[in-house]
Amino acid sequence: SDLLLGTPHVWHFRELGELHYGMRLDWGKKSFNFLVSKSAAQIAVSRCVRDRLLQGQPAGKSHVIYNGVATEARFDELRLSAQQREWTQQTFTFLMLGLFHPSKRQEQAIQAFARVVQQFPDTRLLLAGSADNSYADTCRNLVASLGLGDKVVFTGWVSDPAPLYLQANALLMCSRYEAMGRVTAEAMAASLPVIGADSDGTPEAVEDERTGLLYNNGDEELARCMVRFIENPLWARELGQQGWHVARSKFTSELYARQVYEVLQSVLK
Repeated sequence: SDLLLGTPHVWHFRELGELHYGMRLDWGKKSFNFLVSKSAAQIAVSRCVRDRLLQGQPAGKSHVIYNGVATEARFDELRLSAQQREWTQQTFTFLMLGLFHPSKRQEQAIQAFARVVQQFPDTRLLLAGSADNSYADTCRNLVASLGLGDKVVFTGWVSDPAPLYLQANALLMCSRYEAMGRVTAEAMAASLPVIGADSDGTPEAVEDERTGLLYNNGDEELARCMVRFIENPLWARELGQQGWHVARSKFTSELYARQVYEVLQSVLK
């Protein structure tokens, strides 16, 4: 580090570990702030991460650089593939992708989906991600108790989520403390509209009624957003297309690499 070795050190903050996963700083907040202040630069993966973790740090050292989720060429490929997606009420499919964890709030998505299928029984929900823990069992039991076993699919962990993005019609991002939401950016790269919780990093990617929908108040409001998409599938498609343009301007690998390189160059100077 700068302090011990006399060499420039750059911190890269990518998660809200305390809020999202209940982690604790080994030496406390004061020690954390002191060590971070001695770095040559700090990179935060979103504005909310910068504001939550880097308050009080010396001015000019903190930089917000969003993750790059695909190359520009891959963005263009996904856009072409997404043009084959079906957009009808009868085939509308929601996707939620990520680790099964209470902070991700898969239960909320299931409860909202249960409300939706009362009105649109042909709708499907795909739950993708590693599902070998007790919370995943809780989610499976909830699906069974609500009689949704033939409408909710647990895909398990997938090495390449792109086919799921292209199969679905909308992504659900229910996490309350998402640092940025790589899954959100990946979905937008596949022209998929996003329904996201209006908190922390998600609103930095999703603009309400322009690239998706944002909600605040639990499964009932989430269900209303889902119904809006089902009732207006062509509007949902339009939001997904607008989201693709936003994502390509903010989340490409080329932009990410260039911005990180600029920070490193400034540190070396």
